[in-house]
Amino acid sequence: MPKRDAAVSWLYVVPGTVADRYARTLENLGLLPERSAAARDGSEVWMFSAEERGTPEGVSSGVPPWHDVYRTTPSNEKRWGLLPVRTQSSFNTAFPFHRGSGPVWHGKGFTQSLEGGWFGKWGPLALVLNPVWFRAENLDFVLAPTGMDGEGRFRSPLESDAIDIPQRFGDEAYQVLSPGASSLRLNMVGLTVGVSSSPQVWGPGELHPLVMGAVAGGIPHVFVGTSTPFNAWIADLDFRYMAGRTERSRWFGLTGDDRFALLNGFVASIRPRGLPGLQLGVTRLFHQPWPSADGMMRELLKKPFEGILKTGLQGVDERLDDQFASVFARWMVTSAGAEVWLEFVRGDHSVDGRWLLLEPEDFGGYAVGFRKTWRSDSAFTVFHAEGIVSGTTHRERGGARLTSEWGMWGHYPGAI
Repeated sequence: MPKRDAAVSWLYVVPGTVADRYARTLENLGLLPERSAAARDGSEVWMFSAEERGTPEGVSSGVPPWHDVYRTTPSNEKRWGLLPVRTQSSFNTAFPFHRGSGPVWHGKGFTQSLEGGWFGKWGPLALVLNPVWFRAENLDFVLAPTGMDGEGRFRSPLESDAIDIPQRFGDEAYQVLSPGASSLRLNMVGLTVGVSSSPQVWGPGELHPLVMGAVAGGIPHVFVGTSTPFNAWIADLDFRYMAGRTERSRWFGLTGDDRFALLNGFVASIRPRGLPGLQLGVTRLFHQPWPSADGMMRELLKKPFEGILKTGLQGVDERLDDQFASVFARWMVTSAGAEVWLEFVRGDHSVDGRWLLLEPEDFGGYAVGFRKTWRSDSAFTVFHAEGIVSGTTHRERGGARLTSEWGMWGHYPGAI
């Protein structure tokens, strides 16, 4: 552990937060080890110490003492500490909104939120408790008509029987205590396994991840994968498989297991030998009704590894699942303080290989991004550009796609 008089700060990198963007800036400059672009889920609590080489001359007191150097304790060293406490208060005069603050929903009127917690690490075992509480005053406003009475009037006016995005969470003050970015994991021999409610980001996207992002917070899930890149000589390999449960809001009118769905999939990436900073990866994610019969869960958990073509699969057109798959690349050049990335995503199976070859863009889209960081004695300056291209292809599918009557949602338990 550091000396008693060392200036130490703890940084818990929850995806989608300022800390996550700061850590990415340190990566760009080579001040933090390159993280995997496969899955980011806030698993690490970094310890930064300015005592190791001293604070650089010219650094103002407003700059964190760990902006220039860092130190992380060995994985087998006992460590613990308090996570930063974050409070937020907002006042909304009109329509409710959600602005990427995890599970916090800002209804009309005042909304207060509180986040904080504790972490501990003992050898291979790591525990993070980082709950989030919020209370929205949830005052009345004119609702868009849904054609329903009772609690149905709070539903989304767009496909209110299929999309679970309530306009308003009831007619009283609304509050939620969420586990937030909490996790319990075991890291041994390069592998990790555990349970978590932390948000995840798959792929290289920063503001607009295409397959899984952190805007609405996380869901309870189990996971298994690599804790550190596996050295296969020709490349370093990263892999993560997860299976979790999403939940409809009570305003959607369903009860029992019908309220739940299974979200499971994998992400894998490689770092080719001899090409420092380059990462190539693939993802595949399924969202499907929660199994109602014994024995079905095993088959659903294996579904992300099935073939990508409808040819050879049975009953694909009758299934109620939704799926996405993507390929991505990220290249970071620390000597230039820059990185560039590209990701291409597809929804659903192609009928056969010919269809996939001739129309790879069908029901697909792509994102490109660039990040450049300049460093001075007192600040980091970041230029970031990111764009997405997606829409109806020349097959003229028409409007938005709905996944049958079991619907779509992003609600656990208060996020949208």
